Parts: sequence; C-alpha cells; structure tokens
Amino acid sequence: MSHRRCHLLLPLTALLVGALLPSNPGQAAVPVPMQQSASTPTDPPVPDENTDDEPAPDDDTTDASVPPSTLVVDNPFGLPSVGAIDPIDGGAPIPDASVEVVHRWTITPEGANDPNAASTRGELSYVGERGSVITDGVTVFNLGNEVLTFHVYPTDAVNGDDGAFSLLPATEQSTDVGTWVTIEQEYVTLEPGMASTIPITIAIPDDAAPGDHVGGVVASSATAGATDDGTVIGLDRGVGTRLYVRVPGPLRPELAVEGLTVDHDASSNPLRGATDVSFQIHNRGNVRLSGTHQLTAAGPFGVARQVGEEVVFADILPGQSISVTTRADDMPTLGWLSAEVELTANGSDGEAASDRASTTALALPIALLLLVLLLGLTVATARRIRRHRLAEATSLQVAPADDAVREHQLS
Repeated sequence: MSHRRCHLLLPLTALLVGALLPSNPGQAAVPVPMQQSASTPTDPPVPDENTDDEPAPDDDTTDASVPPSTLVVDNPFGLPSVGAIDPIDGGAPIPDASVEVVHRWTITPEGANDPNAASTRGELSYVGERGSVITDGVTVFNLGNEVLTFHVYPTDAVNGDDGAFSLLPATEQSTDVGTWVTIEQEYVTLEPGMASTIPITIAIPDDAAPGDHVGGVVASSATAGATDDGTVIGLDRGVGTRLYVRVPGPLRPELAVEGLTVDHDASSNPLRGATDVSFQIHNRGNVRLSGTHQLTAAGPFGVARQVGEEVVFADILPGQSISVTTRADDMPTLGWLSAEVELTANGSDGEAASDRASTTALALPIALLLLVLLLGLTVATARRIRRHRLAEATSLQVAPADDAVREHQLS
C-alpha cells in the first residue's frame, strides 16, 4: 500500500517542481523593456461618451474618487504597478514591497503628428491679434509606476528674486495670460506609462496690451508625503510647459538698474577687502529681455580699477525685477570706492535695451583707524604720565631751597 502512495506522489511532485522552475534553469529572468505594444491607440483619448441622460454601464473598476470629467486610459507599456498582484479570493491586491513607488510625470505641447508622442516644440508660443482665438493642445505623460490623477490648469508666470522662471500655483489668482486660456479637460487620470492630449483654447482680449504675455499650463498631482518627524502631509506637486503670447503693437524694450548699493568688507585686511555690489534689474518695458550685466569697481581717482566678467541673466518678464549681488575682490580701503553696473539685453525678436548706473561709497580702514586712535591715546597717556612725574620731581627739588630762605629771614 505504501508503494502505491509513493508512485502517486512522485508524479505530483514532479509537476509542482516543473511549474515552479523556469523552463531554462541556466538562464536568469530579465525585466521586459518598456515599449509600446501594437495595440496602443494612435488617436488621443476621448472623454467618456456617457451623458447625464444615459446611465453609465455597471463597471466594478470605476474609481469613485475620480472627478466626473476625468479621462481614464489604459497602460500599453506594461510598466509594473504597485499592488498589481492578483487578489486572493476576491480580496484587495497584495502590494509588492519590492517595487519602488515612482511618481513622475511631465507635460509638453501637443505633438505635431502623434498627439500622444513627445512634442518637438519646447513651449507654447504664438503671435496673436487682439480678439483672436488660438487652439492647440498639451500632452500629459505619466512616467511613474502608479495610477495618478492630474489637475491641468493655466497660470501666469513671474520671476523669482534670483531670476528663475516660475509659475503661480493654483491657489494664486492669475491676472494676465493665465485668464485667457481655457482647458477642455481639467482632470485626467493616467495608468503608468500612458499619455493623454488635452485641447486648449487661448482667447486674446480685445483690450490686450501690446507686447509679451507669459504664463504656462501646469499638470499637478496631489500625493502624500511625510515630514522629518514622520507626520503625513498632503503634497500638491506640479510641472508646467511655458506659454508665450505676443500681441502686435508698439514694443518698448527697457531695462533699468535700481537700488545700487556697495558694501566693502576690510575685516581681514585693514588696507584691502572684498566689495559686494547689490542691485535690482527691472524690466520696465513690455517685452521679455535677457542679456548680461557687468561690474566695474575702483578706488579713489581710479586706483585699482577692476572690470568684472559679463554675467548672463535669463528672461526677465515685463514688469518683473530680479535681485543681483556681484563681488569685486581685493579692493583698496583708501577712503571711498566707486561702482558702475552696465546692462545689455535683447528681446526674443532682437529688440535691444541697455542701462548704466553708478554710485560711490565710503571704504574707510576702520581697523587701521582704530589702531591709530589706540596708539594716539597710548602716546598721549604716556606723555601725561611723564609730565606728571617730572612735575613731582621738580617740586621735590625746589622745596628745600624755600625752607633755607625762610630760616634766613627769621634769623
């Protein structure tokens, strides 16, 4: 009887081992490269055609957290998705702890040929008359390995203090080109590796001012994060593509140097030191300008004149300012210093602008002056002490003579 059981168990064991082991034991498993399958749709995803009058089909995969206007598309690239393991007995998927969660995405102008392909255009750029309407599109790519929902919205652009190009967050109200843009689909949910193209419309107002109007279209996603102490917080991160609209009319390329100040530091060397020159570059015109600034510094009567390198600054948007600090090393501390800043800039179509500003500042050798003052006080004090001692010695020598005269008169 035991021999029969052994004969029955051996085939079952062989089947289990064969199912668990790879067909070629000598070859290690390799990951499948990310590539687009033949079933990838070439047309842009379209919204759900269900209307309010027709009930939506009964689908157990519907995500109730997705906004009603959200697009949901499939994953043709086969990227691994956290929690994608088959559920057991109809339960929730078992998260795969070995897969790192990646939240990464981008947004670009719509591709010319394939709307779901990366665009060769680096930005959304147009020239439009007042009252005209421009239609285009943006494509959102989910480059991570989790399903993400994106909020797509237009906004205005600003320059940070350091000159960096920045887009206003959704919580701040736009007042310029960000109010001209209409996004056809404000929310889109994408599987890992998928992209979706969303039409946009730019309506230029009849009273739009001539010149450059700069903003962007942002794709943001709300995710969970944690602070250093482990507190879970909500994060709303976004990336954007730039938007430039030029309205024809009189163009005024104009830059100005403002708030020029000089700070000389001679703490380490009483006769020489580093000179920091700070100023703002203000775009007073109506076109975006980029260019260079250059510092020239000198001591009294042009002594130790230094001409700095030309430093490049990126686009300064109309009405915006950036803060700059540049340094001239090893400047003499001889009473005063002069500093001059020169700007040279050009617009996107070659418009030229320039400005020059100068100022002077005291560069006193404070440490040296204090040392001289201390030496002077020391010498003066020593002289007073010496005179006092001489006066005391003289009075001691004169006193006996006076006593002798007094005794002679009495006798």
